[in-house]
Amino acid sequence: MKNENEILESCLDALQQGASLADCIAAHPELDAESVMILQAASQMRTVGAQLSPTPAFKRRARRNLMQRIAAEEAQAAPTLG
Repeated sequence: MKNENEILESCLDALQQGASLADCIAAHPELDAESVMILQAASQMRTVGAQLSPTPAFKRRARRNLMQRIAAEEAQAAPTLG
């Protein structure tokens, strides 16, 4: 028989693969209240995380910052003549 941590890990993996919270809890009635709360939080984070996406402005800023950083590192690494 699996211990509480193994069951919790198995349920977290199942949630990540798209299983429902209700199915995980129903499959493991031996879960304690704390583990159920952890699974509920993980399920909510998965739902919220799927709804988040960076704005176009954020993508532009991130791309610009990355390109500037790459250019600065290339400038530092370039050999100097003289």
